[in-house]
Amino acid sequence: NVPGRREPRGFGVGLGALEEIVNYYRDTGESRYALAEAITNLADWHLMFDRYRSAEESYAEAWAILEESANSAELLDQLFGQVVAIPTFASLPTNLLMGSSSSGERLPLHQDYADVRLDLTDDGAPRNVEVISPETEANSGQLARLRREVRLSVFRPKIVNGEMVDSEG
Repeated sequence: NVPGRREPRGFGVGLGALEEIVNYYRDTGESRYALAEAITNLADWHLMFDRYRSAEESYAEAWAILEESANSAELLDQLFGQVVAIPTFASLPTNLLMGSSSSGERLPLHQDYADVRLDLTDDGAPRNVEVISPETEANSGQLARLRREVRLSVFRPKIVNGEMVDSEG
């Protein structure tokens, strides 16, 4: 959160939409978990746009809301117990496209799974990215693109006692 910094295109529109969702759950009071999740989505939005202080404040607020719930340990673990690639609404990575035809046409990758181990800083930046799935001649290009995609991604860090923390492996 740097004073005088210009907002990226679309940041304000997304921020406004997410704030409206948070306000809806605040006004209706129908679900503490839904409110905490909406605030967490707002925090994710801030984190994606390098607004770390705002993200930290929102994550702490969501934590505090769930901490007051009867089954707080379970709810806190469900929302904050693991790192999550953000945005959470994306169904497929958008950067994993490759030119695989002679015409230069960009085709999506074949879907498959690979195990990846990484460390994560408290601000959601991946470090020490390692693909631990076996690499073959047939999949080496895809795994290289996967490593690059993970390194360029932003993650919701683990939240412990309302604070963003580093994670290893």
